[in-house]
Amino acid sequence: SATAAVARQFAALAKAGAIAVTLQNGLGNEQLLREAFGAERTAAGVTSQGATFLSPGRVRHAGTGPTHLCLSDNGKLAPLVAALSKAGFETHLEKSIDSLVWSKLVINVGINALTALTGLPNGRLLDFPHTRALMGDLVAEAVRVAQARGVPLSYAEPLAMVYTVAEKTGRNRSSMLQDFDRRRPSEIDFINGAIVREAESLGLEAPVNRTVTRLVQALDALHAEEGRHPAQA
Repeated sequence: SATAAVARQFAALAKAGAIAVTLQNGLGNEQLLREAFGAERTAAGVTSQGATFLSPGRVRHAGTGPTHLCLSDNGKLAPLVAALSKAGFETHLEKSIDSLVWSKLVINVGINALTALTGLPNGRLLDFPHTRALMGDLVAEAVRVAQARGVPLSYAEPLAMVYTVAEKTGRNRSSMLQDFDRRRPSEIDFINGAIVREAESLGLEAPVNRTVTRLVQALDALHAEEGRHPAQA
């Protein structure tokens, strides 16, 4: 993956003791950083900050919210937390991050892939019974996996929370849709694909997430093919 490749490059260049921090969506990125930097130098995080890519080096701030960070030795993150807080970003240190990671994962599972497949901004998913039904199916599978893992979510009504987030970020184009816009590899393997893998490891099924994952993977492959063989004018 791109994360694994970048992690190896940065690990080779970083000074001794440098800490790698991931705020990426989904499950699996932290492990990739751990393999490159080691567990004691890898911090996991979750952020509610939203951004829209405009061009290299230019983004539009599309939403605000807290950022949470976790490291085995949280004291090493104090300078980063201070810098982020001084810049106006609400930032917290956590003793455990699993619940927050899974809570955001469930929201991403219900929104991101569907926006990529339909081309709709977040809020428009709520306008059609077909996409609302799919959101419900995807979220229900993710919640079953989280419960089987014994991971508590930070909200009582998962689907209602997904609907609320989609409504509040109604005009936003999800990170996965932005990947599609730019014909970049998507993060599907770390979101819906992660639910499928976790379900399989527990002896469960996640057929809707599996189908959605395969559809996005097919389009990822098509985009890669188009990149290798651009259409001739």
